[in-house]
Amino acid sequence: AEVVALNLDMNNLTGFLPPEIGQLLDLRDIRVFLNNLSGPIPPEVGFLTELTILDFEDNSFEGPLFFDGIFNLVNLQSLRGSNNDFDGDIPDDIAMLTNLQELWAANTGLSGPIPEEIGQLEDLVSVLLYETEVSGSLPEGLFASPVLEWVDISNTTLGGNIPASAYGATTLQQLILGSSGLGGTLATEIGQLTEVMTLWLANNDLEGPIPEEIGNLVNMDTLLLNDNNFNGPIPTTMGLLSSLSYVDFSNNNLTSTIPPELFDAPLTIAYLSNNTLTGPIPPEYDTPPNIRDLFLDGNALTGQIPVPSAGSFLSLEELLLNDNDLTGNVPTELCDLRDDAPGGSGVLESLHVDCAADPPPPEVFCIAGCCTKCT
Repeated sequence: AEVVALNLDMNNLTGFLPPEIGQLLDLRDIRVFLNNLSGPIPPEVGFLTELTILDFEDNSFEGPLFFDGIFNLVNLQSLRGSNNDFDGDIPDDIAMLTNLQELWAANTGLSGPIPEEIGQLEDLVSVLLYETEVSGSLPEGLFASPVLEWVDISNTTLGGNIPASAYGATTLQQLILGSSGLGGTLATEIGQLTEVMTLWLANNDLEGPIPEEIGNLVNMDTLLLNDNNFNGPIPTTMGLLSSLSYVDFSNNNLTSTIPPELFDAPLTIAYLSNNTLTGPIPPEYDTPPNIRDLFLDGNALTGQIPVPSAGSFLSLEELLLNDNDLTGNVPTELCDLRDDAPGGSGVLESLHVDCAADPPPPEVFCIAGCCTKCT
């Protein structure tokens, strides 16, 4: 009988992948993920020219992921090798795997540059190379596939700028390039990525303004631009992001006032800490019905803390307003939201305000038992 699939995932298997596997010439599918297998991939796997899926994830395999014979597998669609001890580079010959749709090699010892030839893979849907040692710049060809949906090359030793081709990858849904040494600016063409749901560019060296065109990304749920060098105002077009739940602009050089439009988005988490934002807190700050964390600390905000509307902030757990230039009193309506307030209706656990009495007087007065931290 023909053996066309070998599905041995999650079986606590140990030992090596035997070279005799190369005798199963009708195999189309090898899945051995989530075991304790080790050793190199035997070159005999290269005899299995009918293979469409190779899933080695979550084992202790070692040696090159692109093993001897892999480029014989011209029907291969999925190459999944994440969470192993693979090493080596991505050869230029990757273009020979013309049917490849998934390249998953995250959390491995893969190193060296990503070859420009990856752009010849017209069926490529997802590239996961996060937590590897890939280096150099992102090649223009990386974003050439007309069906590309998911790129995660975060926590690497890359550098350079975001290539222009990335802004033309209009099928992208997940673009995750955090902690990869990227510099330059965010181009206005970012507005072309209307299918993006996650844009994660945190912990890089990006600079310049956040383009107003970011408001075109109406499907975006998560926007992480923290720990860069962005400057200028927060775009008013943020209010157009009708799916945005999580935004992090903290630890940049953003200036001007907080646009009230920001709170038109259905935010759950909003981190604006440690910028140079000025002016008052918009009264609309309580508008998102499910907001849980709102961090405005470490700016130069002025004026009084707005009184929240009745029935608002019922999901608020953390509100950080410290290290600003606010004055007046903490509204009792906020104090009533504390999770331990008598008769309170909220779940507020952390309320940080500049209410320290030493040196007197405090910038903001907070009644006893209300604020959890006074700076």
